[in-house]
Amino acid sequence: MSGRAYAANALPDGVNLLVEGTDEDLPSLAAEAPGIGPIGTPVGARTCATALGVPSDAGLLVDLATVDGQPAAVIVVDAGEGHVAYAVDRFCTTGTAGLISGPQVVD
Repeated sequence: MSGRAYAANALPDGVNLLVEGTDEDLPSLAAEAPGIGPIGTPVGARTCATALGVPSDAGLLVDLATVDGQPAAVIVVDAGEGHVAYAVDRFCTTGTAGLISGPQVVD
């Protein structure tokens, strides 16, 4: 929960700091938070990623923030040879990805 405000059409600009590790104080998704939605747990984040077609062994970084002023989650996938970003509704889960934007390649 960085509190960051992202723009759907410019996800890479917003996630570069996360990918570079400059936001070391971001909390782990270690506890359920019903008000956040399923994406607020490690299992929920993985289920959302699966709904987006992300391989189950890909690394994930999830930031609960806003996208275009609306509560959302930004998922950064470690694609092995780079990173890819998605913006999704916080209720993203199997069968309902709630895709707002992405995939967008992150430099």
